[in-house]
Amino acid sequence: MPPVLITMPLTLLVSIPGWMYFSAFVHELSHLVTSRVMGFKIKEYRLWSAPWGVRGFVDVVIPGGTSRYFLKRGLMHLAGPVSHLVIIVVAAVCLIYSQGVILKTFWCAGIVVNCYLMIMNIVPAYSDGRQFLNMLKRKKGIEKFRK
Repeated sequence: MPPVLITMPLTLLVSIPGWMYFSAFVHELSHLVTSRVMGFKIKEYRLWSAPWGVRGFVDVVIPGGTSRYFLKRGLMHLAGPVSHLVIIVVAAVCLIYSQGVILKTFWCAGIVVNCYLMIMNIVPAYSDGRQFLNMLKRKKGIEKFRK
């Protein structure tokens, strides 16, 4: 049996869960960093997500009278999906310059996982992208952001 037929499935078996955890961590970290940069008060946060129902979140209090409220809140919501886009670009560049089946499989898995996560953070009802669009429709803010 050729080694490629053994190494590719094993690489995918290890890299897909690894990419899921890493990407979810970076996603929540981007919300946290963006919230701090915007000057929002962080009440509570959890950066790790787990498949058994533990979800990462950033709970933020936006002070009343915040200047450029919609811009700052919008950037906070979009920070998560943008982090996936950045990971996709970095993984694509690494894929182009990598050699060997294992590395190419690893970077391809990262691209696929982050494309999936980016879409799932824009489309569903309580996602970052949907909250951003709802914020633009209502033009009024909710004091709390929690995923």
